[in-house]
Amino acid sequence: METNTILTQETDQITPHRDLRLPLDYLFDTCIYLYKFLRKSVDGARDNFQQVAANARYFHSMLVDEIKQLDRDGVKVMLDGRDQAQLLEELHYLEQQVPELDYRNTCYNTIFTSCTEWDYATSAYFIALPSDLDSWNDSDPLTHQLRFYFLCEHWNQEGAREDLPQHVHLFNHPGYSVKRPVKFFQEYGDYILRVLRMIKRGYSVKECDIPPLETFKILWSYDPNTSSNYLTKETIGPLVDKAIAYFVELSPPRWKKLGLTRNQSGAINQFLDIQDGEEASFCLHRYIHNSRYVSWRCGAHAHQFMNQKAMKELGVFVASHGGHVKMQQAVLRVELGSVIEANRFRTLLADVNFPFHCVYIKVNWTPSRTYAVKFFRGVALTGPVLLEIDGITLDIHPQGCEQYRTNLFVDIIETTGLQFITLLNYPGAQEQCIHIGKTCLQSTLSSLRSTYSWVDLRSDLKKFSKSLSTPKKASDCTKVAGELRDMLEKHGQRDVSLVTIYQESWNAVFDLEKGTCVEAYSQGEACPKGVLSSGSLHTLVVSLDDLQQGRDFFRTVQSNTMLQDLSVSHRGNDVLQYTDHIVRIWREFSCHFHLTLVDRMLDSQGRVFAELAINEGNGSLSGSDALTKQEAWNLPVDIEFVQWDCDHVFPPLSGNSASFLDMVTKQHPTTLTLLTLDVSHLSSAGLDSIENVLRRSNLEHLHIVCSSFDPSVSTSIAKVLGSIEWLTLKSLVLSGEYIDDWLQLWPLPTDARLLCLQIWGTLPEDQVLAHSSVLFLHHLMFASPLVDLHLRLIRPYGNCDWSLIVEALDFSLLETLDVGAFIAEQIILETHAMDLFVSKIEAVHKEKATAKLVLPTFTLDITILSKHSLVGVQKILSLCSVVDLYTMCPPFDPRLSDLIAQLLGSVQWSTLSSLGLFGENLDQWIHLFPPLTAPRLRSLIICGKVPVYQELSHSSVLFVQQLIRTGTLEELIIVNVQLQDKRDWALIFESIPLALKPEFDDSAYGQDISTTEEAEHFKSR
Repeated sequence: METNTILTQETDQITPHRDLRLPLDYLFDTCIYLYKFLRKSVDGARDNFQQVAANARYFHSMLVDEIKQLDRDGVKVMLDGRDQAQLLEELHYLEQQVPELDYRNTCYNTIFTSCTEWDYATSAYFIALPSDLDSWNDSDPLTHQLRFYFLCEHWNQEGAREDLPQHVHLFNHPGYSVKRPVKFFQEYGDYILRVLRMIKRGYSVKECDIPPLETFKILWSYDPNTSSNYLTKETIGPLVDKAIAYFVELSPPRWKKLGLTRNQSGAINQFLDIQDGEEASFCLHRYIHNSRYVSWRCGAHAHQFMNQKAMKELGVFVASHGGHVKMQQAVLRVELGSVIEANRFRTLLADVNFPFHCVYIKVNWTPSRTYAVKFFRGVALTGPVLLEIDGITLDIHPQGCEQYRTNLFVDIIETTGLQFITLLNYPGAQEQCIHIGKTCLQSTLSSLRSTYSWVDLRSDLKKFSKSLSTPKKASDCTKVAGELRDMLEKHGQRDVSLVTIYQESWNAVFDLEKGTCVEAYSQGEACPKGVLSSGSLHTLVVSLDDLQQGRDFFRTVQSNTMLQDLSVSHRGNDVLQYTDHIVRIWREFSCHFHLTLVDRMLDSQGRVFAELAINEGNGSLSGSDALTKQEAWNLPVDIEFVQWDCDHVFPPLSGNSASFLDMVTKQHPTTLTLLTLDVSHLSSAGLDSIENVLRRSNLEHLHIVCSSFDPSVSTSIAKVLGSIEWLTLKSLVLSGEYIDDWLQLWPLPTDARLLCLQIWGTLPEDQVLAHSSVLFLHHLMFASPLVDLHLRLIRPYGNCDWSLIVEALDFSLLETLDVGAFIAEQIILETHAMDLFVSKIEAVHKEKATAKLVLPTFTLDITILSKHSLVGVQKILSLCSVVDLYTMCPPFDPRLSDLIAQLLGSVQWSTLSSLGLFGENLDQWIHLFPPLTAPRLRSLIICGKVPVYQELSHSSVLFVQQLIRTGTLEELIIVNVQLQDKRDWALIFESIPLALKPEFDDSAYGQDISTTEEAEHFKSR
């Protein structure tokens, strides 16, 4: 229920508002609700519990006052069938439960607040008892000597040994004398008092069990003969009672937080009288939980899950490989000299089933990057908190831009739960890198190991990483670097020189000696502007998903005048779009720097395709963005292409990119193999650069975009076309709206060896080719051993010109002929061209019966064909492999039935992938199809002609059913069709695969079949 809760501070007595009168039923319901909510809050934060308890007391007081006031007024109290006495009795019962709830909440926060901490120096459970109860005098402080005892910090876990008691208990140790008891009391009195009360009364939850003192289970494993005869069943009770009374009387300072902190745990040793050669953790064993929380247990509980046999084997292996195992501290050291030894060690470590706190590995061989990731991740998955590695070299990381994008040790930490990795003698001798979370600290390697708290350092580094996303300007970045240096000095890390912060989409390297950021990686513009524009970057790596981002990015680059290495990664393959930015940087920078370009596709790391050494800027160049040919070649070579592996150019060329590509091919003349030539934005100077590029390159694939051009550059375009090296060219694509204009400029090719020729018109209607253009194509096709020919949306001006095209083709080599529906129609209608086409196919078939010319698309429309043409089409269908066949089904002269049946019978079903039937006479055409021979259709379209639905007979339905059943359909469309017998829909429905989503229009259910059993079954499937 919802209540108007009045919040009050916790005090010994809450005085209710006497002037506030609330209905009795409201007060009672609210009071009951608060007591129930208090019970639910027992296993929760202390502050929340105390607030609910205070509210419950407040409303309880108001309710009692209201009942008494009504009694004084002579009003008989009756609520839900209960009188005044019954109400007060119920309230009294609930009130009596509060101390127990308060005790359990105190225990919960004492235990579970502590477990949120990480690496304790000792057990979080400890007590102090009088050293000698007989000599203890309450009135004489000199006799108040205390002895300190640790308890086994045991937590319940699945799979525990049944023969081993699963509860907290005292260690089998005589304890320690307490030095400076007054100071000790001030520091730990409140905490020890709470632990003593838990031992006295007991506390048990799912996670842990502290047995009541009266059961004496607390003394399990405690042997008076080996430890002391001081703690026995007879003495433990009085000692605990005396200790509780003593601490209560002195009233130690209350802790704001009930749980023990790491710092408080680490400071205990200074109050204990530890004998020479003995540590405070004399019989404590460090144990690592699955969540990497560290607890201290007795040996039996710490090792109860351990595979003892595997542990012996591991101990022998480690000892024989220059290492050791310290079980109490859960520390392991080993030296490995090969993959075989590493595999053996990893297997043994996993078999032991004991998570070590720290694993130290000396690598005495050079592992591959792939194996190192696998090996160290495998070690991390065995459960350690800390991992130290000595002997790793820089080769362990990827090269190029990828080394800045991520770090394999950061990835291991993020994916395994490992908290801390130290690389010793890395990246150089007497240096070390410390990985904490997503931060890497590089410093000199000191012989004295630092005693800093890595948990506290990790917490501060996380806060720093969050604050790093805020810098907006360079001065902010400098300020943040200073704060980072101060924070590390606070943790004793004064030798740290470089700090790398890894974020999801960016990272940055801070040089603490210079007090600024010197390296950065950014996914687009993810990196804070204050870092990118710091002006002090030496190395900058950027990954752009959209090259439009490059405009702002390169503007930022210009502010870093000390830049030495710049790497740009782009997802895609339009690499020359970089060139406008590169040329601009080249002009405006006055420093030497190295530029790396990376070409990557989706979900790939990419490859370095270019490394450029920009030797010096040239501020004197100004004006137009395009470099003229004279400027490019009269000046010294300012850009040195150290590496250039880009073999393709796709985007339209600009003046900058043409000049840039000209420089590239001058230094790497044979690299380019694929070029998309779009000169729509090029001047004569740019065309001259492309002429040079084509002369130097051994192109294999050329795509020319035939766009409009100014007549003044027609001579330059002709020179560009004449500079093509035909001997290496295998594929030529012509596309655009001005194909004929470009063909007329083209000199006749010499030594053409094309394997693929594609000509694609882009206008809505066919482009007309002049006779001279057809003669050029005839010459090109005749000289080339074409395997693939694709012609779309073009037609020759003269009707006989198709014969020239067919005549030039060598059908013994041609494998694929894709001419589209309209061009095929033109060839078929030109009798000489079709006869020549058929005769050439027949000649090839006689020589090699298995040779099949592939026709990707063929449209059959008898309305435009003569009887002679039908015979020719029949031969084409029988001798060629048609992939997609689209058949128009108009009415026809019955005298042509046999000829059409022969025509349809010549279809090669084994290669047919798609079949489309369109028109107003579907049923008659389907009847003419001969029996099917193993159809394997992937697409079937049956479309009647509107506005009248086309009816299919039962025999036609059986034909369609067989097509669906025997094919592997990915597409099924049936529209504008009805069946003579609506029950035949069941035959179609039951043959449709479950994975297929067919398309029907209303005609499928237009015969009132939507509620039939067949249709409902299909819908349910």
